[in-house]
Amino acid sequence: MTHHRRGVVIGASLAALSSLLVGASICPLPMTGASRASVPTMSGSEPAPPLVSDWTIAVVDHRENVVHDSLELDAAGRPHIGYAWAYPAKDLRYAWSDGSRWVSETVDSAGDLGRWASLRLDSTDRPHIAYQDIAHSDLRYARYDGSAWITTTVDSVDAVGWFASLALDTADHPHISYFDGSNWNLKYAYNNGSGWQIDIVDTLAFPGWYTSIAVDQDNQPHIAYHDRAQGSLKYARREGIGWHVEVVDASNHAGFFASLALDSAGRPHISYCTNYYPRALCDDLRYASYDGTAWLTTTVDSAGWTGGNTSLALDAQDRPHIAYCHYDYAIDWSYCDELRYAYLDGQSWQIETVDTMETSDHTISLELDAAGQPHISYSDLGAAELRYATVCTPVMGAAVYGPGALLVGQAGFYTAAPVPLTATLPVTFSWDNGAIGATTFYSWTVTGTHAVTVTAASGCGRGMGTRVVQVLPAWPDTFYLPMVVVPRR
Repeated sequence: MTHHRRGVVIGASLAALSSLLVGASICPLPMTGASRASVPTMSGSEPAPPLVSDWTIAVVDHRENVVHDSLELDAAGRPHIGYAWAYPAKDLRYAWSDGSRWVSETVDSAGDLGRWASLRLDSTDRPHIAYQDIAHSDLRYARYDGSAWITTTVDSVDAVGWFASLALDTADHPHISYFDGSNWNLKYAYNNGSGWQIDIVDTLAFPGWYTSIAVDQDNQPHIAYHDRAQGSLKYARREGIGWHVEVVDASNHAGFFASLALDSAGRPHISYCTNYYPRALCDDLRYASYDGTAWLTTTVDSAGWTGGNTSLALDAQDRPHIAYCHYDYAIDWSYCDELRYAYLDGQSWQIETVDTMETSDHTISLELDAAGQPHISYSDLGAAELRYATVCTPVMGAAVYGPGALLVGQAGFYTAAPVPLTATLPVTFSWDNGAIGATTFYSWTVTGTHAVTVTAASGCGRGMGTRVVQVLPAWPDTFYLPMVVVPRR
């Protein structure tokens, strides 16, 4: 199932349209919309990142109790998702899209597996997933080696693996943050290629909730998490062989659903919610950023019970984008009734509803593509669906440019473009001569009327285009005119 939800309207510049013809990334005009929360203008910020007009929503997997999904995009912008099929199979699963269809498979099925699944792609776009073995309370790790999945137990001392979060460094080595539920510690596991090393990052007075890890350009880990005993959002970074730990926000049980991202300067940004327990799981969506000297915090959305399951991503200008839950407290304090998306346009927060659902009280995962467009995975427990949403202008057809007439044996050069030109990239072109790509050559050995046909496909649409070509006889190399003798009079 795929459907479109109307969001905002954009345009496209002539430069962006022409860039499509040469395979460049498109940058449509900024989104407009009402702001429900605002902050002062960010110094040096540029106009808002581009969005297109429709949210396209697809069903990735239709199974009961699909939870704890984690999304990442590969180099071509295609989505990959790791997730748990919590009941009845209790398996760790993996799904990816080739641009036209979703393919899913079981990664690990030896027990009650897959909770807190956290997926990352390495430099060759192969998936790695950290997750918990619920039956044994172990931290586990899976990676795809190009032909098969390899799974291993990382930590099995006491009850561990809660709220696992995975990052890969520049050498594709895994770094995992997680909680020890027996000893109430925040832990960190790292594999340098020769084996796993495990640190205790912070010793807590009560089991912590929610961890999120990122690795900087020097391959040093940074972790955001919630300290339940203090009721605060905390942040840890590794310094040499030790850890620096600090409180970011100590107000109103801050730090639920913490999600961490590092900007281009290696500075941390965190989305999270506050919780006036026991009234609701989350009250307000909040955002914290470190400016080099101090933490700056702000409320992004305070409309109702909101801010659960946050997932934060930064665009090329280091502006924050957040996907999160809004709760219907009248039904149940832990159930989502809306998937929301917020981004900072440099002056204010723009907020919109992406999808509505009956119940979804588990993870949401947001990623931005090379053009700054959002992609979100999430589960709808009421519909028993794992879903994927992205802002996408569908491909409706294809335009073919090239000569309309050729001689027999003459090669003609043809170029394809999507219809409309504002269709969201990437777009794949498949020609009826077997060629793949935006350009190709055609030639014919017989005269007559022929056709050049191409199919354009993206993650949210497909269409065809045709150009009729007249193939004419080849002219001879030399022309001989008959000699005409004019009689003399």
